[in-house]
Amino acid sequence: MQPPIFTSNVVIDKLPNELRAKYQKIFEEQGAKSKKGLQLPLFKAYELLNELDHPLGKAFAERQKRMLDLVEIRNNSIFAHGLKPVEPQKADDFYKFVCELLTDTESALKLPSGYDNMAQFPVEPPLSLDLPW
Repeated sequence: MQPPIFTSNVVIDKLPNELRAKYQKIFEEQGAKSKKGLQLPLFKAYELLNELDHPLGKAFAERQKRMLDLVEIRNNSIFAHGLKPVEPQKADDFYKFVCELLTDTESALKLPSGYDNMAQFPVEPPLSLDLPW
């Protein structure tokens, strides 16, 4: 079993031998020689999972183009680096993408469905707010 990998501090020596040279090169390209480990951005982290044959990496690889499109909308939005508001349909598309990715990953890992049982913000506000103040 592969030891845990923290994307903010990837210990290259703990990667399988066939991946070490590739990730050592990425580390050196980052110019982060003084840091203790490699830092992987979002897509590189999923790429590593895919190379490790992890179900989440495989599920992401199948959807990478779609994710790029969705991340571009986010990056150009007022939530990140741009000034464009996010249209409700685009936000819903992103939500559905993430739900599908999670569902497929839970299924591949034979995990009980968990994300959809998590506490969520209410869709509608309560009818009355009985605040103490």
